[in-house]
Amino acid sequence: MGNWKDPINYPINLKCLFYRKDRRGVDLSNCLEAIQDVLVKYGVIKDDKHNIVVSVDGSRVLYDRENPRTEIYIERSGENEDHV
Repeated sequence: MGNWKDPINYPINLKCLFYRKDRRGVDLSNCLEAIQDVLVKYGVIKDDKHNIVVSVDGSRVLYDRENPRTEIYIERSGENEDHV
């Protein structure tokens, strides 16, 4: 997988749905951190600081024994880029 042409450099909401094959406990914050690191590494987002990933609203750990997967949704945030 190569880098994206122009990494996202504006505020986004990053929603991740982690469908697990079993119901064992998992740390949502660690899963989100790993996804953000991968998105930066492959040039999808410029960085994972607060001025780009402004929220992770809607992210969840769910159960799907037959089709475990991770779904990633990236949506431009309506927030002002100068927020703190």
